[in-house]
Amino acid sequence: GVATCAGGPRVIPLLSDARSGSSVFMSLMSPGGKDSPHVLPLFELFNYFSHLNIHSAHLAARAVSFFIEQLGAGSNRSGHEHKGVTAELQRLLRQKPARAVGIAEQLGRALGRPTVTFKIFGHQCLDLWKRADNTGISRARTDGSLWLRRNFFHRRVSAAKISGGCSGFVNADSTDCKLNLSIPHTLDQLDRDVAGAACLRCLAHGICPHGTRRRPPAVDIGYDEFNALPSVEAKADLVVERLARVDSCCWARRGVSGVLANAATRYHVQDRSPTLREKIGNYAELQAAYDAARRERACGQGAAFFAGGDAAYEQSTREWCMRESVYDLPE
Repeated sequence: GVATCAGGPRVIPLLSDARSGSSVFMSLMSPGGKDSPHVLPLFELFNYFSHLNIHSAHLAARAVSFFIEQLGAGSNRSGHEHKGVTAELQRLLRQKPARAVGIAEQLGRALGRPTVTFKIFGHQCLDLWKRADNTGISRARTDGSLWLRRNFFHRRVSAAKISGGCSGFVNADSTDCKLNLSIPHTLDQLDRDVAGAACLRCLAHGICPHGTRRRPPAVDIGYDEFNALPSVEAKADLVVERLARVDSCCWARRGVSGVLANAATRYHVQDRSPTLREKIGNYAELQAAYDAARRERACGQGAAFFAGGDAAYEQSTREWCMRESVYDLPE
């Protein structure tokens, strides 16, 4: 039978950022396939359930219907006004994120799923953090978290290659092409990325402005470790093992084979070039622009943005950022 947890579903968000492998990782959190009885994966809960429809159209329709019912979105609209309902539901999800997490737990209970998961990206964490009526994401009840992390520059290049038609995700014959990265735009994005990472660190480990908070267990996962595994089966083993560290009452290695065929067909090696230098044409210019002073500036500005005036936290977060390998410029 399916393992159950006393007190209802356990809520285990996947903290990450775009282009970090979070979609395939979440797919592999569903042993037994897309209709797994073990987990409810809501993917981008705060971006109108993006990617959930690819995973399971039936589950996506059920989730949207349930959230509309609970939040009252579209109650005064006729059925054909789908776009209006979509916009209203998305606004309500972002307006009351702690309430949204509570509804996700209710949906998990209604579907008999012992574990509920969804993504929170760094920029979303900043947007959802504080609400005047104390419904921000910091108030959401969770039972643990997984933090999937990838080097900032590899993420930016991966996104640029997709938007530029220079990735296997778009064109299987173009994975080895080079592009020139917009250096000013990339470094501008870095400041906010640091702030988003600080917000995710607070959610995961309780290292927050104005005092450390008690948080449920969190496990960090490196993208390189996950991506280097040679098969989807090995990746699934890693995912289940890491999730078991924060959700041991519900998890066992059972029925994983049902999801592997689906995940394998959707998993693409998008950047075959092994090094950043081989991926972009203006690596030398990026290396010159991202010197120690520019990194310190980014770490300082990102820390200050999230610190809320807490000088000690701002200083410690800046120092943490300077040590973090995700903000190193790799070869």
